[in-house]
Amino acid sequence: MNLRDKRRIPRCAVLALLLASLPAGLFPATGEARRLTVTLDPARPLGEASPLLAGANTKWLFAGEAHHGRDNGLWSRNENRVNASIHDWLKISGLKLLRFGDGTNGDFFYWGWSILPWEERKADRVATRWGTNDQYLFGLLEFLALADSIGAEGLVQINYPLGILKAFYDPAKAGDSRTKIEIAVQQAANLVEFLNAPAAMGADAAYPKAYRPEYSLQKMPRGYFAWLRASLGRPKPAGVRFWEIGNEVDLFDRAGGDFSKTIETPAAVSCLDYTRDCLRFARAMKEMDASIKVGFVEWPCGKPKPEDLDIQLKVVKDHPGTLDFYIIHDYVSGGLAGRNPTFAFRGSKPVTRSFSCEGGRQILRLHAWGRAYFGDKAPQERGVPSRLEVSIDGGEPSQWTIDQNLHADHTDLVPNRFGWYERPVDLARGEHTLTLRMANDFYDGSMSDPDRRGRDVFLDSVTLGPAGAGREIFYPEGPYQLFAEVARMEKKMAWLNGAFARANTPLFLAQTEGGVYPSTTDLGEALCNAAILMADARQGVALRAHFQLFGACGRAGILHSGGERSDAYHRTPTFDALRLFGTYFGETLIACTAPAAEKTLETASSDLDAQQTSTISVVQALASLRAGKPAVALLNMDGQRPAIITLTRDGRTPMRGTLRVLATDSPKRWLASNEERPDSVTVRTLACDGTSVFELPPCSFAVFSGE
Repeated sequence: MNLRDKRRIPRCAVLALLLASLPAGLFPATGEARRLTVTLDPARPLGEASPLLAGANTKWLFAGEAHHGRDNGLWSRNENRVNASIHDWLKISGLKLLRFGDGTNGDFFYWGWSILPWEERKADRVATRWGTNDQYLFGLLEFLALADSIGAEGLVQINYPLGILKAFYDPAKAGDSRTKIEIAVQQAANLVEFLNAPAAMGADAAYPKAYRPEYSLQKMPRGYFAWLRASLGRPKPAGVRFWEIGNEVDLFDRAGGDFSKTIETPAAVSCLDYTRDCLRFARAMKEMDASIKVGFVEWPCGKPKPEDLDIQLKVVKDHPGTLDFYIIHDYVSGGLAGRNPTFAFRGSKPVTRSFSCEGGRQILRLHAWGRAYFGDKAPQERGVPSRLEVSIDGGEPSQWTIDQNLHADHTDLVPNRFGWYERPVDLARGEHTLTLRMANDFYDGSMSDPDRRGRDVFLDSVTLGPAGAGREIFYPEGPYQLFAEVARMEKKMAWLNGAFARANTPLFLAQTEGGVYPSTTDLGEALCNAAILMADARQGVALRAHFQLFGACGRAGILHSGGERSDAYHRTPTFDALRLFGTYFGETLIACTAPAAEKTLETASSDLDAQQTSTISVVQALASLRAGKPAVALLNMDGQRPAIITLTRDGRTPMRGTLRVLATDSPKRWLASNEERPDSVTVRTLACDGTSVFELPPCSFAVFSGE
């Protein structure tokens, strides 16, 4: 794959289709089927589709996300190997890329401590952003073993800001006068040598006789770390090609965690300083292996500003060949009620929605969670929950306290716990407006006392109706607006590719943590991830690491270990969406016919954003060649209607092949998951005869493999 190929895929390559063909009643539909013809044109190649889009993050914390004191993480604490309960699933996952570092937690990871003998690691406790109750049980060598066992490449995140360095190595006590950035650069260069450099046959006389973990932070004789790797049982270089410098660096000083701040207050860094630092990292790392590709992170995270992008691209252009790719951090903000987007109230700007009403006594219900503000005097200053002002038709606002995810003593938060808040309202028949506004905002200081502000509120549903019933009035288009978030993400990718071209900087895009968050591991999440994969392919994204490989007890993940009381390992719907794309989609994109887009939606992810228009096709298709044979990804977003698809080549030739369809027979549709019934969302495989006519069910993702 040519990672510098910036050709953009035209909109005509995006094919809007609906629903998938299966025996009647297998995945029952409730609406009239659409009839569509899809015509492939293999003679019109449109660019390469990276196989490294089928990727996932891996957590090093708690032996790869073990929870509740049980040995249920990625890496078994008891057996010192990949968790046997999930290993067979990993083998068939189709994953081609595993990212090691896990975001913010990777900025508290010191690789030299993670290669100590296993028993020493089991005995030692290490400091993280959250405390000192963890161990390096899923360290660097274990990650390599996991990647090897499933045939995936490794992508490594470099610890850029060195969170709580003193807990591992105190430079002052060691008489070390280097700056923090000098230590970080040296650690990164040493890691490249450890993983990628060829090892000498024997130890050099200059090498120390016994390994000490702080050596990983120091300049050592050339070849020492490669020799060390070989002495630990890996004589051959790992050949890690892709490296990321830090993670969401503009947020590090705010995301360090309370414990880390008691040890060493995280320092903020500017866009210019970070980008210049990345040059230092890349030069030192490429001295160890000139073949690697080094990436730097967008600024700010999620929504790069044109002025900051200009700064970054100027630095890159002035130093050609040093930095290779640009890392975007996007989350499609998915809700927990009805599979809507999640709207964030961060400032005090009012947000208004219009709705109609039959009149009379109604119940207004909000599904939300809010982060409290604990003030500079915490914990003596108890958490102050956020409040929303709610008014109808411009009347006197009422205040709603969003506090259901606060513990009873108001000293801590339960993450991502949404709750329903409701009040009766009396309304006349006709049209009305609903206005919501943060009443005690942390960011713009709308309260005078800085210790009594709230933080923010996340909202994914507002319903109105008689007691026991209600219709959505904040997100009237429901899941379709979630897909509009994906379309907005694709607009951002196209803008970035255009900016790279205009600045004459040969960068390629990588996507980290793209996916739906917060997640309930349902079918809606899987279909959004499929939409992101297709958008990535159209925009030439070269690398993608899905938000999480493994989850435990309420956390997101494409594999899951179950609940608090017992382990119930299962595959989430996103597992199979990634597996279908990673295993059966092709390496060369080709042209195909594309119907017109069907929905235009107004979207914004927070009260700080301007409304944007996103136009989506309710059903999409993307065509490719895999080993010279056609492979077509088909996505149906419709929750009710199937589609009858006629698939042809050049408008003439019927196609034979195999159709693999991810769908559900559950009436929950978007919200169906495999947590209660492991096969509620499943893949069915069908042989397609020469007529090439099949039906796609509602809420489905499929890949057709031609013969």
